[in-house]
Amino acid sequence: MTSIDYEPASPAVTQDPYPYYEAMRRESPVYRIPSSEFYAVSRYDDVMRVLKDPEVFSSNGMRLMMMSAMTGNVQNMALDVEDIRAEREKVA
Repeated sequence: MTSIDYEPASPAVTQDPYPYYEAMRRESPVYRIPSSEFYAVSRYDDVMRVLKDPEVFSSNGMRLMMMSAMTGNVQNMALDVEDIRAEREKVA
């Protein structure tokens, strides 16, 4: 069990996320966010693997969660695999 308490939208994390990122890289590079069913990936090689394989790793759930938190409602923001791949290749 890890001592990390990473909640992406918490005031402590938004004010200074870097200690959380460092702790995740050290203690739990693939960290399950306690308040959700989502994971945070914190090491470069792991992030690159996730970005390059949208068939296995989908961010649609996170996109919906973040939009819901910002707008108060869930919108259908799903992209097809080719759209996701094109967007990820821009950063990969």
